[in-house]
Amino acid sequence: MKLKFLIALMLYSLMGYAQNHFEYGQCLKEVHFGGTQNTNYIPITKDDSSGEFMAPHFVKNNSGNCSTGNNGTIAESKPVAYVSGTKARVKAIFETNCSTPQYIRGLGPYISVNQTSVRIEFPKQLATPSGGKITYDWKDANRVFVDNRVKYFEKFKIKWQISKDGISGWRDIDESENTLYVTHDAPELVTNQPGYAWFHTLLKVGCKSANNLSDPSQIINKIWAKLQTKNIIAADNNQPLFYYKSWDCVNLTTKDLLAGNDGQCGSWARFFIDLLKIQNINHSTVNDDFVLFSPKTQTDADGFFVKDWSASSGIFTGIWDPNYKYVMIPKDPFVVGKQYSTYYSDLIDNTKSTEGQGPNGNPASIFNNHQITQIDGKLLDPSLWY
Repeated sequence: MKLKFLIALMLYSLMGYAQNHFEYGQCLKEVHFGGTQNTNYIPITKDDSSGEFMAPHFVKNNSGNCSTGNNGTIAESKPVAYVSGTKARVKAIFETNCSTPQYIRGLGPYISVNQTSVRIEFPKQLATPSGGKITYDWKDANRVFVDNRVKYFEKFKIKWQISKDGISGWRDIDESENTLYVTHDAPELVTNQPGYAWFHTLLKVGCKSANNLSDPSQIINKIWAKLQTKNIIAADNNQPLFYYKSWDCVNLTTKDLLAGNDGQCGSWARFFIDLLKIQNINHSTVNDDFVLFSPKTQTDADGFFVKDWSASSGIFTGIWDPNYKYVMIPKDPFVVGKQYSTYYSDLIDNTKSTEGQGPNGNPASIFNNHQITQIDGKLLDPSLWY
């Protein structure tokens, strides 16, 4: 009798263990992020301007096997963005062979609030399986992103858990991960501003550079410091952005710069201003009001040479004009690849050691104008060609 009782007790215990740890399988299929546009949620525009990163933002391929935890491979993980002082909002879909309602919750990363580490959580929700799937419907996180603080999460991970009663026995299902950006304030709206959109690269460069900062001046300084590295990498194609990599470059806006990975001085000036627009940082350069340098406003000259050109006396030197005594007689076309083509010239291009963005050690160096920014009283040249 004692032996039979012990066997029965063991069987009962094993059955209870199996039920508490779910004899059914669940696996993560999709995670969606959302909210109200420009109130809390920022739909991110792809760098090639082909559209927004649409939901689902995280997708896993489980190959129909949900018998064990952490199955499958990540098929998609798209960037998402929110405004500081607001909450993330998510929806998740799981594959299951269970038919009874279960509680699901999500445990996000820790953030610092008033010098205290607290966890972002997506509260438990009772969900009923249907058609082999179980849905955690839209829920806001329990905490806001700190107001006016820029934040960069390279991997915003959510650990998804399931429980029969929503009180105890929580079991890990799987984990989602997305790059997540939090802006200082709601981005300036995309209206009639040429080439400006909520581009992925603007969010990545700005939020990563100014991570954890709240003061606008510090945010500007950090973004400017990043530009000074001359190593700006596009978020979508992981390629460097250049200043006049092609001497025939005609890209004039942030949109063109990102589409072609190459830009003129005007596109780099707009890029810097747009980095601040997407954080909604106020500064003295408003509405693309660049500082324009052009010799035509001062003299009858047609253009200028950038640094390190040298001149030597030749047979034509000084015969036409005592003030502009050196001669350059251009061919047509004047620009051939990465050199200037002339019939005759007293002037020699020695600028190959002077870098622009890219870094590009040999940008074009003859211009009829140049555009830079004036940010809070400082003249700053984002092309860094000097």
